[in-house]
Amino acid sequence: MSGAVNLAEVGRRLKKLRGDVSQEAAAADAGVSQDMVSRCERGMAYPPPNYLFWVAARGFVTVDWILTGRNPDQYSKAVADVQKKYGPPMAAGDRVLVEAYRRASAETQQAIRLLLKIEKAKGNY
Repeated sequence: MSGAVNLAEVGRRLKKLRGDVSQEAAAADAGVSQDMVSRCERGMAYPPPNYLFWVAARGFVTVDWILTGRNPDQYSKAVADVQKKYGPPMAAGDRVLVEAYRRASAETQQAIRLLLKIEKAKGNY
């Protein structure tokens, strides 16, 4: 690559790293519009920094790799260390539950926490 950013390739990497999170949810988490996420993934716009950082953190990759495709394993040891300490990235089904919890009202969140305490007391987890 001659230093120019290939937006079509960037878009493919962004879409792959977003995974099964909807464009709407990704946009909300990163503080951008769903239209911007769509335009970036189609190679029609440069991704804004906050979206780049959100995607990089989600995928355990560097912003450099998203933009250039170079050095995808540069930080593999650091990623392995983080996963050893905190566990692997959250599974898709778990992310859906966490996202639903975050969008729930304060009363619903309180009810969920109460139910989890009851289940823990019963020894169900």
